[in-house]
Amino acid sequence: MTFENGAIIAAGDSGFSRVETDVCGIIDAPIEAVWNLFTDWSGIHKWFKAPIAPKDVVRSDLLPGQTETMLPRTRMIEFGGPDAAEPPVPETLLHTDAHTRTLYYRVEGVRPSGYRDYLCYVSMDATPDGGTALRINARMTAPTERADLVRKAITAVHRDGIIANFQRYLAAKD
Repeated sequence: MTFENGAIIAAGDSGFSRVETDVCGIIDAPIEAVWNLFTDWSGIHKWFKAPIAPKDVVRSDLLPGQTETMLPRTRMIEFGGPDAAEPPVPETLLHTDAHTRTLYYRVEGVRPSGYRDYLCYVSMDATPDGGTALRINARMTAPTERADLVRKAITAVHRDGIIANFQRYLAAKD
């Protein structure tokens, strides 16, 4: 089950708009398993798979000299299929708090769809039945004429690429 909300916050005179997405879902897995999967920063290729996700991640490597225990740490994500020619996507994990189960990350640079300044806040809470409530809130800037398309695409990535794939991947591990 997922809940989603999103908005084009402000359309500026510069031709760019601020966009926000907010997706919440319940994952039938313990919070520790969900936390470990999300913070395994170089491991996204294990679970981010089509057809649930919009595309397959086929490789994800940390920048040279970085380890899974460092902050910040940047992964370079490579896609397969029709997007294989797209340059690797750098995503930097900025902050994690294992006590409050929160993290922040950003997507570096300008993406092919035109969005930029992407910053994501993730929080998770244990549910009474042993599952995990996962919330993904992202803000970015997008060309005004593409803002609604970007909002819908990022919402789908969070809902299908992350939440639904977490559910599929963790259920298969049981």
